[in-house]
Amino acid sequence: MGFFQYCDTACRVSATLAAFEQAREKGKSYREAIEFARDVNIKANFNYGVHDAPNVFRRGSVIGKAGLQFMKYSFKQMEVLADFMPWNGKTTKTQKAMFWFPYLLTCGLMGLPFLDWLDDLLGEKRGIFPKDFLQECAMDGARAVFGDGEIGKAAAKMAMYGAPAALNIDLSKRAGLAGIIPDDLFGAGVSKVTGVAGNIASGDYDNALRSFSPGLWNIYAAAISGESTGKRGRVNTVYDTLYARILRGIGFKSVDETLPVDMARIRTHRRGELTEEKREAIDEYLKNPTTENAMRLKELGVTEKAVQDEREKKKLDRKGRFADGANKKEKDRDKDLMWISK
Repeated sequence: MGFFQYCDTACRVSATLAAFEQAREKGKSYREAIEFARDVNIKANFNYGVHDAPNVFRRGSVIGKAGLQFMKYSFKQMEVLADFMPWNGKTTKTQKAMFWFPYLLTCGLMGLPFLDWLDDLLGEKRGIFPKDFLQECAMDGARAVFGDGEIGKAAAKMAMYGAPAALNIDLSKRAGLAGIIPDDLFGAGVSKVTGVAGNIASGDYDNALRSFSPGLWNIYAAAISGESTGKRGRVNTVYDTLYARILRGIGFKSVDETLPVDMARIRTHRRGELTEEKREAIDEYLKNPTTENAMRLKELGVTEKAVQDEREKKKLDRKGRFADGANKKEKDRDKDLMWISK
């Protein structure tokens, strides 16, 4: 933690001195400048004491405090964001620009606040994925302006992940606030215990180390294994250059690691959209079997058998569809399900 503590101290010292000098320039007394500087430091760098914690932390008993101890930073970040939102009158337009421009330059579109939460909320209920939309806009825009070459690719990556993407560094997750709303209600402690135990039980000792200490795993992956693996033992990323190993060793995630994950996510969502589009096209044809609707089915690659199967399924109730939807293997394997559903 030595390097982190040094940087944290440097931030606090510089923020406090700058605020003090600004207050004095505006004519505040020495004591007033001290109070102003203290207030700015707490707002900018937070005070993790009990007196500065939200009520949910202070009134949650010992168990609540332990479970939420690693989420306090997210709550304090939300307080800062609230001050710089466009509709907040506490800050000027200049101050808002000075906050958001460097932020987007560092984190890109994938670092926009609350993006992960919006993606989960709208994607699950509405089939709308803001992250997909922003990345598709970044790629289409870069190609339209810079072409399909390497310059266009570089521009798209920087738009998505920030200017550090030019050096193959993705800071959108490290410095960005897309995941500012925690999705883990049990806290980091429980997550670590379950992660380590689960990986050890499955024999995945590499990821058990990663769950226990990401810092140690970074060094291990960079200096020893030279790769990262997924849950099924598949290789995710190979660190085959000195630069890639250095980035991983010091804890940076590269754009080369992030990009395939995001592109696979978009493809999965597109497949889901295509499936839903096919269903809607079949339903429309069954309601109104016009030449236009038939051509639409052909464009989507829907076969006559699929249309006929759906026509028959519409005559069945849910129980009938369950029995009819099982193939031979499922009928043999799921005898208990078939038995109880009769």
